[in-house]
Amino acid sequence: MIVDVMSDLVTFPYVPVKIYDLYKKQNRYKFEGFDSIGKSLKKLFEDSQRGERLAQLILFDFYISINHPTIYKENITGKRIEQKLSKLFALSTEDEIPKGNPNINTLLSNEEIEQLEKSILELICSNNRQKGDLYFFQSTTQGLYKLSIKSLTPDNKEINFGAFEFQSTIKGIIGLEQLLNVQERKRTVDLSTNGNLISNIGIGSSAQMKKLHQYIYETGKLEEYLSRFKILLKGVYKDDFLIYIKDNSRFKIFLLKNEDFIEIVIEKVKNGFVNIRYEGNSIRITDLNLFENKSKYKVDVEVTKILPSFEEIQNKFTDLEYEKIKLFSL
Repeated sequence: MIVDVMSDLVTFPYVPVKIYDLYKKQNRYKFEGFDSIGKSLKKLFEDSQRGERLAQLILFDFYISINHPTIYKENITGKRIEQKLSKLFALSTEDEIPKGNPNINTLLSNEEIEQLEKSILELICSNNRQKGDLYFFQSTTQGLYKLSIKSLTPDNKEINFGAFEFQSTIKGIIGLEQLLNVQERKRTVDLSTNGNLISNIGIGSSAQMKKLHQYIYETGKLEEYLSRFKILLKGVYKDDFLIYIKDNSRFKIFLLKNEDFIEIVIEKVKNGFVNIRYEGNSIRITDLNLFENKSKYKVDVEVTKILPSFEEIQNKFTDLEYEKIKLFSL
């Protein structure tokens, strides 16, 4: 099996860019939006399963760079996912695009803007700027389409969805001012509302967030809070998501629309911040199955059904007559 024979390959310089170029030329890939990404990924795996050698070499590259047992837990694998997808789809990565705060009018409607203080609007722009890992040129709009990449190991069900300022969800809502004292794990507060004392209100764990929800609900501000939260989500999260599970024995990738993400999160907040917490000013959600079930496109296939043996991979390189074949002589 490919899983068992490549423990020494983590230093291998991987598959040449020429392989990706040939595959793109062969398939005449053209970006036309979210659906084109999903369909192209699906085709890549179908091609590999049929024995198409370029597709197999590309997925071999993904495997030894990202999924292999000796490498999959390393932080560098997240950046490698971006790089491999960029080579595959002829995109730019976050590192190659100058970043500046977007205009708030491109994120929210005038009606939504009028409901928020200037400081909150600035935070929305700042948080939005930090999103997006891959950039596509969208000819229909003459603008950029951004895709956020999230990766995690199979034993980690929590996804870090990046910067989303907690205090901006509270600031300016009359009756919730005391919650501005709430911070992450090291600080909780005890607050009374309508004669009822609620202890250990915080944002660093799901249990503390549940107490936070109880306080907002008993203060009679839940609907106003949910309305605010939804506006903030809409402003910050404009990008769709690609979620990559770094499994040693399977390829698991799924694509999630940003509006489906927002719908899921709002429902979780409404029901008591279910499996939500904050860390490092980032919102973290533990419910991978829910996101997977809501995804529009999904790949979930055993590595051994997609990739041939290591010896066969060697032969495919020999057939293509690339000079780098000598690097396979371990």
